[in-house]
Amino acid sequence: MKKIIMSCLIFVFALGAQVVPPGSDNNPEPHEPGQKKNEPTILFYGSDQCGICQSFFSNMKDEKIAYTFINVRKDRKGNNEMWEKVFKVNPDARSVRFPVIDIDGKVLVSPNYKTFKAALSQK
Repeated sequence: MKKIIMSCLIFVFALGAQVVPPGSDNNPEPHEPGQKKNEPTILFYGSDQCGICQSFFSNMKDEKIAYTFINVRKDRKGNNEMWEKVFKVNPDARSVRFPVIDIDGKVLVSPNYKTFKAALSQK
């Protein structure tokens, strides 16, 4: 009886863990900053399950833009760091939409890709 219950529990948890369809490439490849001379340091705060973040990852990969990804859903320190930066931009913030991007200290909260590229070109 215990084996049946344990098997059922494992099965249920395994189903719940499969959030992303198999074979989809939802894991961003971290690109370490500093690969090129005078390249800005980009800290990208978001979630590996965020569709907008996935679009950014794809575009940044295509354009060979180096960045460091901090998954705030899994990294408590990264989450706290993100909120500190958000509060500097908007002290009254109670929620935030991803992504939050720090380009050499300039913080962008929920930018579209065009806004991100414009901020990046100013560095």
